[in-house]
This record gives sequence, C-alpha cells and structure tokens, in this order.
Amino acid sequence: MTDEFTPLSYEEILDQMTAEYESLSGYAPQEAGDIAIRLRLLAGELAALHEKVEFAGKMLFADTAAGEYLDRHAQTRGLVRKGAVPAAGSLRFGRDTAAAYDIPIPAGALCCTDGDDPVRFETVEDGVLSAGETSVDIPAAATQGGHAGNVAAGAVSVMVTPPQGVARVSNPAPFSGGSDEEDDETLRKRLLAAFASISNGTNAVFYYNLAISFDFVRSAHVIPRRRGRGTVDVVVDVDAASVSRMSEIEREMAARREIGVDVKVSRAREKSVSVAVTLTPAEGFVPEEVKASALAALTSLGEQLAVGQPLKLVDLYTSIINIQGVDNFRVTAPTADVAAGEDEVIRPAFTVTAAQSGGAS
Repeated sequence: MTDEFTPLSYEEILDQMTAEYESLSGYAPQEAGDIAIRLRLLAGELAALHEKVEFAGKMLFADTAAGEYLDRHAQTRGLVRKGAVPAAGSLRFGRDTAAAYDIPIPAGALCCTDGDDPVRFETVEDGVLSAGETSVDIPAAATQGGHAGNVAAGAVSVMVTPPQGVARVSNPAPFSGGSDEEDDETLRKRLLAAFASISNGTNAVFYYNLAISFDFVRSAHVIPRRRGRGTVDVVVDVDAASVSRMSEIEREMAARREIGVDVKVSRAREKSVSVAVTLTPAEGFVPEEVKASALAALTSLGEQLAVGQPLKLVDLYTSIINIQGVDNFRVTAPTADVAAGEDEVIRPAFTVTAAQSGGAS
C-alpha cells in the first residue's frame, strides 16, 4: 500500500462510521441508543490510535523527529545533544581600605546580579585578597549553564555568601561563553549534515563531528593537508575560559585518529567587524524597544557565525527585516560581505541607532 496515511479527527471518524452504519442497516442510529454510544466510544479509540500512528510516523525520520527520539537518531551517527555551558569570567572582590592581613576567598563564593531574576555566579578556585591590596580578581562561572549567564561588565554586584572582610564585588569584564542546551533544530542540522557527508574515520567529517561534540566548542573547521600530506588541522571556536580544555579534544583526536596522521587542534583567530545599523521605528512603537529587538536579533546572528563563515549582508538584512516595529532601516557598515579566513571566526560588534521618520533608506 503506497497511499500516504492521513489522520482523521474524532468527528470525521464518527461521521464515516455513522454513515456506513446507516448505509448497511437502512436507518440512522438513535442519539441515545446503544448503537450510537458504541460508535462514539469506538470513534474515540480510533481517533487516539490515529494520533499515535501520526506521532510514530514523525518520530521515525530524522527530519521530523523531536526530543528523545531525535536523540536516538543522532546516536546512530555518533552524535550527542550538547548540554548547557555556564558562562565564565572573573569576579573582583574589594574593600575601601587595604587590610594588614591576607583575606582568603574560597572557591564556591556565591555572588549574583541585582534585580528580580538574579543570575548566580561562583568562584571556581581559591583566592586571596593580599595584605596591602584593595581588590583581587578570581576566576568564576555561572552556577547554571545557558545564555543568561552572559552578563555585561559590572552586572554582578551582590554577594550572596560574602567573605569576611570583603566589602563589595563586581565583574570587571563581561561573562561570556554561556550557551543553552542544544535545541532540536540545531541538533537536527548537525545530524542531517552527518547523513549528507558520511564520516568514515579518515575524512574531514570525522574530525569535525568529533570536535563539535564537545559542549564548549561553538564551531569547528577542518583543514586537511595544511602542513603537508598526512596532516589534519582542526580549528575550534572556544571561549577564553575554555582554552585550557582544548587538551581534551587533542587527547580524543590522538586516540581515534587513523595511523600515520598528524592532528593539530588550534583555537580560531577572532576577526572583529563593526556593524552599524540605522533604523526608523514604525509609528506607535517605542524607539528604544525597537532598537533592543534589533540588537537582540543581530546578536543572535553573530553568535551563530562559525569558523570560516563569512558575514553576509543578506543575513544582516534578514535578521532585521521582519522585526516588529521596524518601518525602515539601513546598514551603514559594513558595505559589503565580510570574508573569514579558514582559521578565523568573525566577531561582530553591533551599533543600532534610531533615525527620525524618513531617515533610513
């Protein structure tokens, strides 16, 4: 049977069964009669079965599966959903006047941002505010993974567990590198790419899939024979706080590479690009809110740029064009697509300004 399965609703099933019964018996079942009740019960069960068959059909294929079923498809290609990664940075503990003695600040000291929905951070190693000093910077990370931990400089100001002798806390630089758990569509994209380019343990796809499987790797690019025959260079985009973990990738590559191949793992070089957008808010919309929406959309685009991927004007336009409240806009910089080297990742710095009506073209 080649006909496509089309699920029917309860009403459709009941109507078909009632019509068939009337056709065969010569009369319609009474609404309160035994036959009508039986038909309604059976229609309900069949409708539920139709829903289950439709669900099973979707979960059967990688391009429509979701949740744990998509995870199972991914496992057949050696892929695992990437977990949430906490943002990393440093906390600056200080006091107004220097103490005459060392003040220990233990690992696990909790601090958070101000506001109704604070984001928590904790020191990841022991530190000391030395005698004669008024401040010390200690490496720290968000207590939970996710983009929420990527806060701006100065956002952390509350000590949840204040170390004795310390008067204040702040973060001198933004916390970065936090990412949410990989969603279905991102995992599906990796899975379909794996199906399109079969990894056989000796090609670029094999090394790419291995590199990107690490939670702290945002993107990767494989360059075969860059240093001559038998060499493979794997360039990964990782946050500064995760550079020390690149040795994990190197060990995994060394353990699984084919014989006679020299694999080198390096961090992608960052290429800064200034992006300036002038937009005209539509009538009735608050300019600051429209600007914030545009900046959020552009920031999301920037975070998705992979190693070696260019920044295209068409992508900038697509990010802005459907934002509610934007009547018109103009990208003033860059004026053309920006290419990235095979070992570079573009880091856009966005500036969004609002023009008066008619100011954008």
